[in-house]
Amino acid sequence: MRDRQQENSRIKLGVAVLIGFLLGIFVMRVSIGAGPWALDFQLDNKLTALLNPGTGTLLEEEEEDLDDIMEDDDAGESPRARKPKLADGCWAVYLDVGSNVGTQVRKLFEGEKYPKSKVLPYFRKHFGDHERRRQPGRVCAFGFEANPKNVQRLKALEECYNSKGWRTRFLIPRAVSNEDNQTIDFVVEGSVYKVSTVHLGRFINDEIAGRLLPDGYEMPGPVYAKFDIGGAEFQTFAGMVMTGSICEVTEASVEFHTKMFQKQGDVEQARTVKKMMDDLSRLRTKFTGCRTMKIDSMEDEMYFASDGMPPPKGCAAF
Repeated sequence: MRDRQQENSRIKLGVAVLIGFLLGIFVMRVSIGAGPWALDFQLDNKLTALLNPGTGTLLEEEEEDLDDIMEDDDAGESPRARKPKLADGCWAVYLDVGSNVGTQVRKLFEGEKYPKSKVLPYFRKHFGDHERRRQPGRVCAFGFEANPKNVQRLKALEECYNSKGWRTRFLIPRAVSNEDNQTIDFVVEGSVYKVSTVHLGRFINDEIAGRLLPDGYEMPGPVYAKFDIGGAEFQTFAGMVMTGSICEVTEASVEFHTKMFQKQGDVEQARTVKKMMDDLSRLRTKFTGCRTMKIDSMEDEMYFASDGMPPPKGCAAF
């Protein structure tokens, strides 16, 4: 059993190093001077260490950690000792990364009000039609939005949907990144707000992976994600790779903000990273235990400028 554990550990470690190598080729620091906040982009320090052959210390620690994980999995975990997850009771999950005013989540549960939306075929493919998506426990939505001005509307939307049994949770105001609890400046119409970050990769591992399923479901459903986060998608994906949480995502539609990079060289680097992410989608099909993930650049700005749709019956206006 121990030999098998060590072999599995080496396989997992090899996968992590291979993915890390792909991303590590493009380790860079890019100051983003445009957009809602200024970000100093760098890949996770852990990734840099993985690619540093000078010490080998991290690799040994990683292998020990993986051995511990395998032992814990074999030993099992007492249900009473298990920490509840936000996604417990959810068959499938929608991650709305960059929620703005919540229109994409409204399309998930009230799709009939947005018939021309480009995201609807994705929702149907992963979660079913409008009626099925509204079934209790069928799909849960988790949204992330950094703009403090949208907090009141998103909280009202969350309260309304949960009263209907449509599981929704907005983490607001929070900016997704590859670090937790870092304070950044978020600029809205000339005003600067202090906003805390959330490590999306850790959130997925802590709150979505290994979730308890609702009655009637034996296997977990898809995790579909939409990203529109103003240039932070590159470092966020790096954090997802390093935590392994990228293996939990079935498909991601990403708006890559390559135009935000002011220097021509930086634009080319951003395009290279995007191409690498496409390559990563194809490569991950070879990894045992990793979902076959697709990454595309679908953008759905339909109904964005002015939602204008009435709230569900029994809910106050948003």
